[in-house]
Amino acid sequence: GNQHTRRTMRRMSASARRRIGIAFDIDGVLIRGNQVLSQAIEAIKLVHEHNIPHIFLTNGGGRMESDKAKQLAGWLNCPVHADQIVLSHTPMKSLVSRYGDEAVLVGGPERVLSVAKAYGYKKAVHIADVVRGDPHVWPCGDHQQESPEGEPVDIDSIAAVMYMHDDDSWGRDIQVICDALLAGVKSRGIQTPMYFSNPDFIYAANHPMPRLAQGAFKEALRTVYERLSGLSMSYTSFGKPNVPTY
Repeated sequence: GNQHTRRTMRRMSASARRRIGIAFDIDGVLIRGNQVLSQAIEAIKLVHEHNIPHIFLTNGGGRMESDKAKQLAGWLNCPVHADQIVLSHTPMKSLVSRYGDEAVLVGGPERVLSVAKAYGYKKAVHIADVVRGDPHVWPCGDHQQESPEGEPVDIDSIAAVMYMHDDDSWGRDIQVICDALLAGVKSRGIQTPMYFSNPDFIYAANHPMPRLAQGAFKEALRTVYERLSGLSMSYTSFGKPNVPTY
């Protein structure tokens, strides 16, 4: 309980407290859905009182770290800085040195495109841009286009695919990503590199049953890609519990 935790903190020397740090998970630990879990505010208050370094880790994302910091500060009623936030796609910053000047295909809600560009991916394009540029790429759904509504995207130019956050357009995304992965096989003899930000198959939300997460999408994509190509899909996953995140 809180009293036991406080007694433990008091018994620790100041030097011992300086040698420890805490990485807080967010979803299901501090927050569930949009609800702050009981004792979360008290726990954060304790680490502030004892000046214990801490960060916040989540397999969520789809926004800038600074935006998540503001949201978390409001929920927990304490200061939270952007450099204390590690989102599922935060480790993708490490790939900018490799792909920053290359065409990169980005998946997730369309707002992730601005995140990718803020990270330094100058030529990032969203999956939706591919369909807008050529409606025949995905001639399905309630919003079929008769003619292009944007510039065409050269799928052969895609140097990497980065799925940055969960999206609800699985069919469209699977089709366009398969096109991009197979374009690498066709033009370079090797699958275009594929990166996922979150390995979770399910997650806890406000619904009483777990909800499907990006890991489920990955399995669906892999099944379709391998059936189409006859090849195993190679990929890199970020997010907890993968080493690059830590």
